[in-house]
Amino acid sequence: MEATYDVAMSHERYMGAWRSVNDIQVQAGEKRFQQILDMIEEKIHGIDEIIVSYTSRAFTVQLTKK
Repeated sequence: MEATYDVAMSHERYMGAWRSVNDIQVQAGEKRFQQILDMIEEKIHGIDEIIVSYTSRAFTVQLTKK
């Protein structure tokens, strides 16, 4: 099963979500990660609300006895 939905985020919440992504921070390193955040800030400058699309997926299985 799959469902797509949108979430309206404030500028602060959106940037907070980016800051919380630890694997990107680790892979990029502190300096490069800050550059990434700066680029994102530049792109969303002046936008009060960002619409973020998410996709949720659920998988189910059924055990069958032989």
